[in-house]
Amino acid sequence: DVVMKDLVPYSSSPDSKDRPMELGKGASGGAHLFRDRRSPAILYAVKSVGLFGESNRNQVLHELEALAETGSSGDEGERSITPSERQKVSDEHCVVHLHGHSIEKNQMQLILEYMNLGGLDRLVKTGCKVPEKVVAGMMWQVFEALKYMKTVKNMMHRDIKPANILWCTNGRVKVGDFGISRKMSDDNQA
Repeated sequence: DVVMKDLVPYSSSPDSKDRPMELGKGASGGAHLFRDRRSPAILYAVKSVGLFGESNRNQVLHELEALAETGSSGDEGERSITPSERQKVSDEHCVVHLHGHSIEKNQMQLILEYMNLGGLDRLVKTGCKVPEKVVAGMMWQVFEALKYMKTVKNMMHRDIKPANILWCTNGRVKVGDFGISRKMSDDNQA
């Protein structure tokens, strides 16, 4: 797992080298860009959420529950899976990969996969026209994520919107921001 001490801020200008570039801001925190200290080409999105207040703590717990991975090892019960196995699950099921997390100064840092084109809300804001076949491919990936959350994690996202659908230059689309997701009850309600 990746921890914050392995990371350094990534900034777009030399005069702001200690302040990481902001990727986004939400009601309970923000996301910033960091790079790996040992491999500067590897970038991570670090989402910080304050741990003050019950709703913020619940948001962090829901996000960790949604993104945490375990694997079954037959009759042996649950086992931890390797980072490469976790990335494969993330890619197959179109959910943002959680590389690690840490708590610093009453803040939870979630170290997430960096999706370099950001949220699809950027397309909406710019009025960019996207070919129908591309949109179909994007939506298929979103449906894969929702199916995985329902059938494997028994959870409902509850906040699907363009800003929470992330994409990158390799064509991958993944769902992120599981802060208000909920476990589903036996009658399939969240």
